[in-house]
Amino acid sequence: MKTPELPSNETERLRALQALMVLDTPTETRFDRITRVAQRHFNVPITLVSLVDEGRQWFKSCQGLDVTETSRDISFCGHAILSDEALIINDTTKNPFFVDNPLVTGSPYIRFYAGMPLHAPGGERVGTLCIIDTQPRELGAEDIAMLRDLADCVEEELARVTLQASEQRTRTAQEALKTLIDTAVDGIVTIDQQGVIQSFNPAAARLFGYTEPEVISHHVRMLMPERLHGQLDDYLQNLLTNGILKTSGTSQQVIGQRRDTSTFLIEYTLSEMMISGDRVFTLILRDITERKELQHTQKLYQSIFESSDDAIISKTLAGIITSWNPGAERIFGYRADEAIGQSMALVIPERRMDEEAEILAKIMRNQKVGHFETVRRHKDGSLIDVAITISPIIDEHGIVIGVSKIARDISTSKKTEEALNLSSKMLKAIVDTIADGIITIDDNGIVQSFNGAAQEMFGRTESQTIGKPLTRMMPSRYRHGHEAGLARMRAGEARRIRGRVEVHGMRPDGSEFPMELALTEMRIAGRTIFVGTMRDITEHQRLWKTLEDERRRLSDVLEESNLGMWEWDLKTDVLSMDERSKMMLGFGMAELMPASMETWMSRTHPEDKARVEKLLNEHLAGQSNHYECDLQMLHKKGHWVWLHSRSRVTNRAADGRPLLMSGTLLDITVWKNIEAISK
Repeated sequence: MKTPELPSNETERLRALQALMVLDTPTETRFDRITRVAQRHFNVPITLVSLVDEGRQWFKSCQGLDVTETSRDISFCGHAILSDEALIINDTTKNPFFVDNPLVTGSPYIRFYAGMPLHAPGGERVGTLCIIDTQPRELGAEDIAMLRDLADCVEEELARVTLQASEQRTRTAQEALKTLIDTAVDGIVTIDQQGVIQSFNPAAARLFGYTEPEVISHHVRMLMPERLHGQLDDYLQNLLTNGILKTSGTSQQVIGQRRDTSTFLIEYTLSEMMISGDRVFTLILRDITERKELQHTQKLYQSIFESSDDAIISKTLAGIITSWNPGAERIFGYRADEAIGQSMALVIPERRMDEEAEILAKIMRNQKVGHFETVRRHKDGSLIDVAITISPIIDEHGIVIGVSKIARDISTSKKTEEALNLSSKMLKAIVDTIADGIITIDDNGIVQSFNGAAQEMFGRTESQTIGKPLTRMMPSRYRHGHEAGLARMRAGEARRIRGRVEVHGMRPDGSEFPMELALTEMRIAGRTIFVGTMRDITEHQRLWKTLEDERRRLSDVLEESNLGMWEWDLKTDVLSMDERSKMMLGFGMAELMPASMETWMSRTHPEDKARVEKLLNEHLAGQSNHYECDLQMLHKKGHWVWLHSRSRVTNRAADGRPLLMSGTLLDITVWKNIEAISK
């Protein structure tokens, strides 16, 4: 017996066979009708639609046999697919290749075989339409032509199966994509090459305050302030001419305008696709107003931390130093890398050790430690008179986890103002993109899919979740309402769920976490499926609480310290001063607006101008670590006041150009007068 050889394109042929999606499917009338016609026309006991798989031949339609497949090694059809011509064996007992074949020597005792190759839509030979007899016989030219015609009919049905499966997959994919877009937390807007809005998802509607019908077929200009329309038109024209630049794949920022004409900062990404030969652009939008405010506050705190004359130190409850600012370096003589990780005993004289233990004990009992004066030790061994302010560092659960300390050197004069108190615990920047968890359930609340982000969020694997009730992942207080809602929906009473809500999820250990949830329903293959898109907002809530604590703490310290704060934007030459800074010059909060560096210099004493400009220019050029200067400023009432100004550049461009400078002011008029009297 000769075993069938493998076609030269076997890998491609098997791939084409799998793509038909008919293997191991139930019998179908459309195929059985063809084999019955062949059986009657050729007057044979057996007719088959045989598909040759990797190790078997499987029968999609079978007349005259009780089996659905046989081994490929003994198959006749395995030989037939080696050629586009029909394989015809008039008498198997006289053919040396088949005379000892088990299908000849045993049931079904094949004596005659004719197999016409069947082709996949790509031309690959995937099987045969074959007729089999238990008696030898011959086929004429008309019979062979008839067999080819019937094989063509089978090929048409196979192509139709492929087309129907493809259409169904396309419909399912489109439904799933629409659901994901509708439940996305970010706004998604598509525009054509003229800038006309083609789609507008619910998240975009929430961002801008428009409904979808109000924006569809309107120009995207309606989502931006009028002053930016010219820039937008130029941008769209550049897109049409040059396509999307490489930077467009990354997030960019623009000003958006809501329906009520209020504006807000948007972070967006842009992509392009072709639909029916037309260019379509997709915008993914996110409101980053809150994030920018957090980042700005963080930079301001960092600027104060680094530019302060005072030592700002944080330590654990065990007294181990965790942060050490430049002011601490100047006062105590130790560099940050020498101090961080060491005990606070590094700068405490031995006779003051009990004082440190008492402070830590009070902090751990949540008792307030008031401003006090004491003595500390410099790196060179000398003693320093300092004024100290202590504050606890509290985590998001209200637990004291450390101590922040502000120390001011009062060796020269113990009458200086109390220290600025700032925690060294800085806010972490909110990331540009957070992976969202996506869960689908059926109308009985059974989980159908559970993506990787959801697995990480809930601490459960996919195998632990698929097929299980969703209620296992929600606190008990939500379960009754969830099950009641599903019951109403099954009874035809429930309505489609829209919008976003904040709820809590539950992990296997019973711990809960807050999350933002967007939920909707969809119909797929006659079934109701609910899709939930969720985002863990634990960190977001913690950041806001920490920010409020920091703002409150900073306000308290500034209130006691008499320090004023100022910030100079070198790009716009706008000089911003807080209320305390303006009061030093006799002005109210609403006065000296707008202010610029020219305003500042115009009120500087003529004797100090050259020195101020020199020190300022040296620092802007990077020749000094900070700008520090005592100068006389003209008071609103006409007299001169002495101010101590200290600041540093807190932001530079890629080429080194200074962009932002922040600092503090202290009224030292009294000390200058004392100094003059002493002289």
